Amino acid sequence: MILRFLRIILLFICFAQTSFSQTRLKGASDIGKLRWWLGIKTGATFSQVKVLEKFSVLSGQNNSDEDKKYNKSFRNMGQTIGVIFGYALGPNFLITFQPAYSNYKYGYKTFRTWRNLNGDSYSLSTSQIQRIGYIEFPVLFLFRVPVGHFEPYINLGAYYGKFVGGRKKLTYQESITEGGLSQPEDEKSETLGLSEYMMKSQMGLAGGLGISYTIQYFRIGLELSYKTGQYNLTDVKARYSNKHMLSKYYEVPDDIRLNQMDITLNMFMPVDNLIHLHSSQKSKAGRK
Repeated sequence: MILRFLRIILLFICFAQTSFSQTRLKGASDIGKLRWWLGIKTGATFSQVKVLEKFSVLSGQNNSDEDKKYNKSFRNMGQTIGVIFGYALGPNFLITFQPAYSNYKYGYKTFRTWRNLNGDSYSLSTSQIQRIGYIEFPVLFLFRVPVGHFEPYINLGAYYGKFVGGRKKLTYQESITEGGLSQPEDEKSETLGLSEYMMKSQMGLAGGLGISYTIQYFRIGLELSYKTGQYNLTDVKARYSNKHMLSKYYEVPDDIRLNQMDITLNMFMPVDNLIHLHSSQKSKAGRK
């Protein structure tokens, strides 16, 4: 998906560059005077799980134990793709609206064991990967400091996200120990939906820093940003609703929040130039 989006970026640059070459537009020397901006962005996102409270089906059961470990952030890579609308409030300040689709990944492993009084046991180990999608609507204030063709900047704001679906890939292995001998079965896997577990919307704070480079009529940049979710992702009323997960895997979701670190490639284009180009072409057509 990201490769397809990058091809669109390259085609867009080639088309716009050809069109802009037909008239005198504002370039790098006076780009700070431009007001309206349009852009696209794509990149990777890394999720960090913040556990608010853990829950277990095995709580209070005798002769049983459980261990659940969440994956580190570098193993939780997803994707984000979106557009950028910007308006310059002054030479150094912009306000941007950046609707995007983001796909977040996080996972954990569990190991559960039941023991009999005679020492025999049954164990179930799982590896669970969740992918959840959101349509997000961030509004960010950006402070920039142009230095020649380069422009370092920082931004800060908030976002609202609408949940649009998710799935869980669960890989598991069962093992029975009798008379001191362990008999593990082959590893198996299953894919399940997550919609019934998840809250349908999220809100959070966002901030980041980046640097862009102006190439004639375009600004291409690299940005590192961080988003902090403010609410529990799990619908607490539906925690025990999936009987299949309860009876087969003894699994219920914890209360968690997600924070994300995004690394994105951004491309901006001044809409002022498009307006100027359209006006110039109309004038030429009128003279003919």
